[in-house]
Amino acid sequence: MLYALGKGQQAPAAFSRLHHKYRTPGISIIIFASLVWILTISGSFAQLATANAIARLCYYTTTCMAVPILRRSMPTSRRFLKFPGGDLVPFVSVVACIWLLAAVSVKEVAIATTILLVGAIAYWSRARSKGGFGRES
Repeated sequence: MLYALGKGQQAPAAFSRLHHKYRTPGISIIIFASLVWILTISGSFAQLATANAIARLCYYTTTCMAVPILRRSMPTSRRFLKFPGGDLVPFVSVVACIWLLAAVSVKEVAIATTILLVGAIAYWSRARSKGGFGRES
């Protein structure tokens, strides 16, 4: 993940540097492994699994919410997968995700929000220092 962010200029370029012999992103691997290790020793497995599940549910929810919007804004796009019921499947999926998120405790929401804010601050500060988001054409 760090390699892709570095390559897309959303993180320092050092993250996208490849080892000359093995062609692997050594710096990214070391930093990512270190972050995972710190998260592993700082919390229980249950806390990390819950934070991961919350993040995935938020991701799925936003993806399902985007489906009807993208269908309407890009009507001529080729559809590789068609479901009967149109917007019913994304709607039911959003309701299911919200129902699952409603069972999350305040402490779990606080942990997930903290992780999200740290990532957002890092992203926004990097984008601001580059004068925009992603690659400049």
